[in-house]
Amino acid sequence: MPAVPPTSQSSRKDQDTFVHTGLSRLMVITRFSQMTADGAQLAHHFGIHGKPLDTYDLVRSVRYLKLKSRSVNVRFQQFEKIALPAITQDK
Repeated sequence: MPAVPPTSQSSRKDQDTFVHTGLSRLMVITRFSQMTADGAQLAHHFGIHGKPLDTYDLVRSVRYLKLKSRSVNVRFQQFEKIALPAITQDK
């Protein structure tokens, strides 16, 4: 039996449920910092709907919220020296 291609309706549903893990972690940090931020509004503002959030977009989003942000490459042994809170990515 041939596979049925997804309909536009199911594609929209998949796009709506796409989760930006970096953006969701940023929302956790803003709540911890007692700030108000809307992840969907940030995604719309920076045009990042339906695609993975890269490091550059995440740094821009954090700075837009008036928080300090930078991207660094850190070895696991140096991890305890970085400032917290932090969003990490394993490569």
